[in-house]
Amino acid sequence: AGTVTPLETTNVFWSYAWSRDEYNANLFGATTRRYDPAPVFYSRDDRQTYLLGSHTLTLGADITPGDGMQYGMSYTATRTAGDTASGRVLSALPAEDGRIDNWYHTAALRVERPLGRSFTLGISYLLDYYSDGSYADLTGGLNTVILGIGYRF
Repeated sequence: AGTVTPLETTNVFWSYAWSRDEYNANLFGATTRRYDPAPVFYSRDDRQTYLLGSHTLTLGADITPGDGMQYGMSYTATRTAGDTASGRVLSALPAEDGRIDNWYHTAALRVERPLGRSFTLGISYLLDYYSDGSYADLTGGLNTVILGIGYRF
């Protein structure tokens, strides 16, 4: 993450995050019901693997010119991909359930204007867009407008 102030009235920021979620398990079975006093467990020789990687990049700027107005803008993109199962479990799942492959984008614009000494009027617009490579029906966007009044004590 970082920030730089190229002008006295402008602050530019960015960040990058990477995460990896990995899970391994061996499947076991039993020859008796689970409430029996002495069940016998055995390995099914099926090692399950769950591996997801996620990358998130954020870029933005805050601008405060001398007239008291404040402006802000940002963009965030997240890419997640990986396998949710393997072996026998994967073969029992529909193909789209075995893989995660998606993008999530958010763009935001913000304007704030002072109203006297104690109040601030702000409006923000957000565009969220989700794109799913496994389930095309989940792909879509959302527009949000937020209007707020701030009070400074």
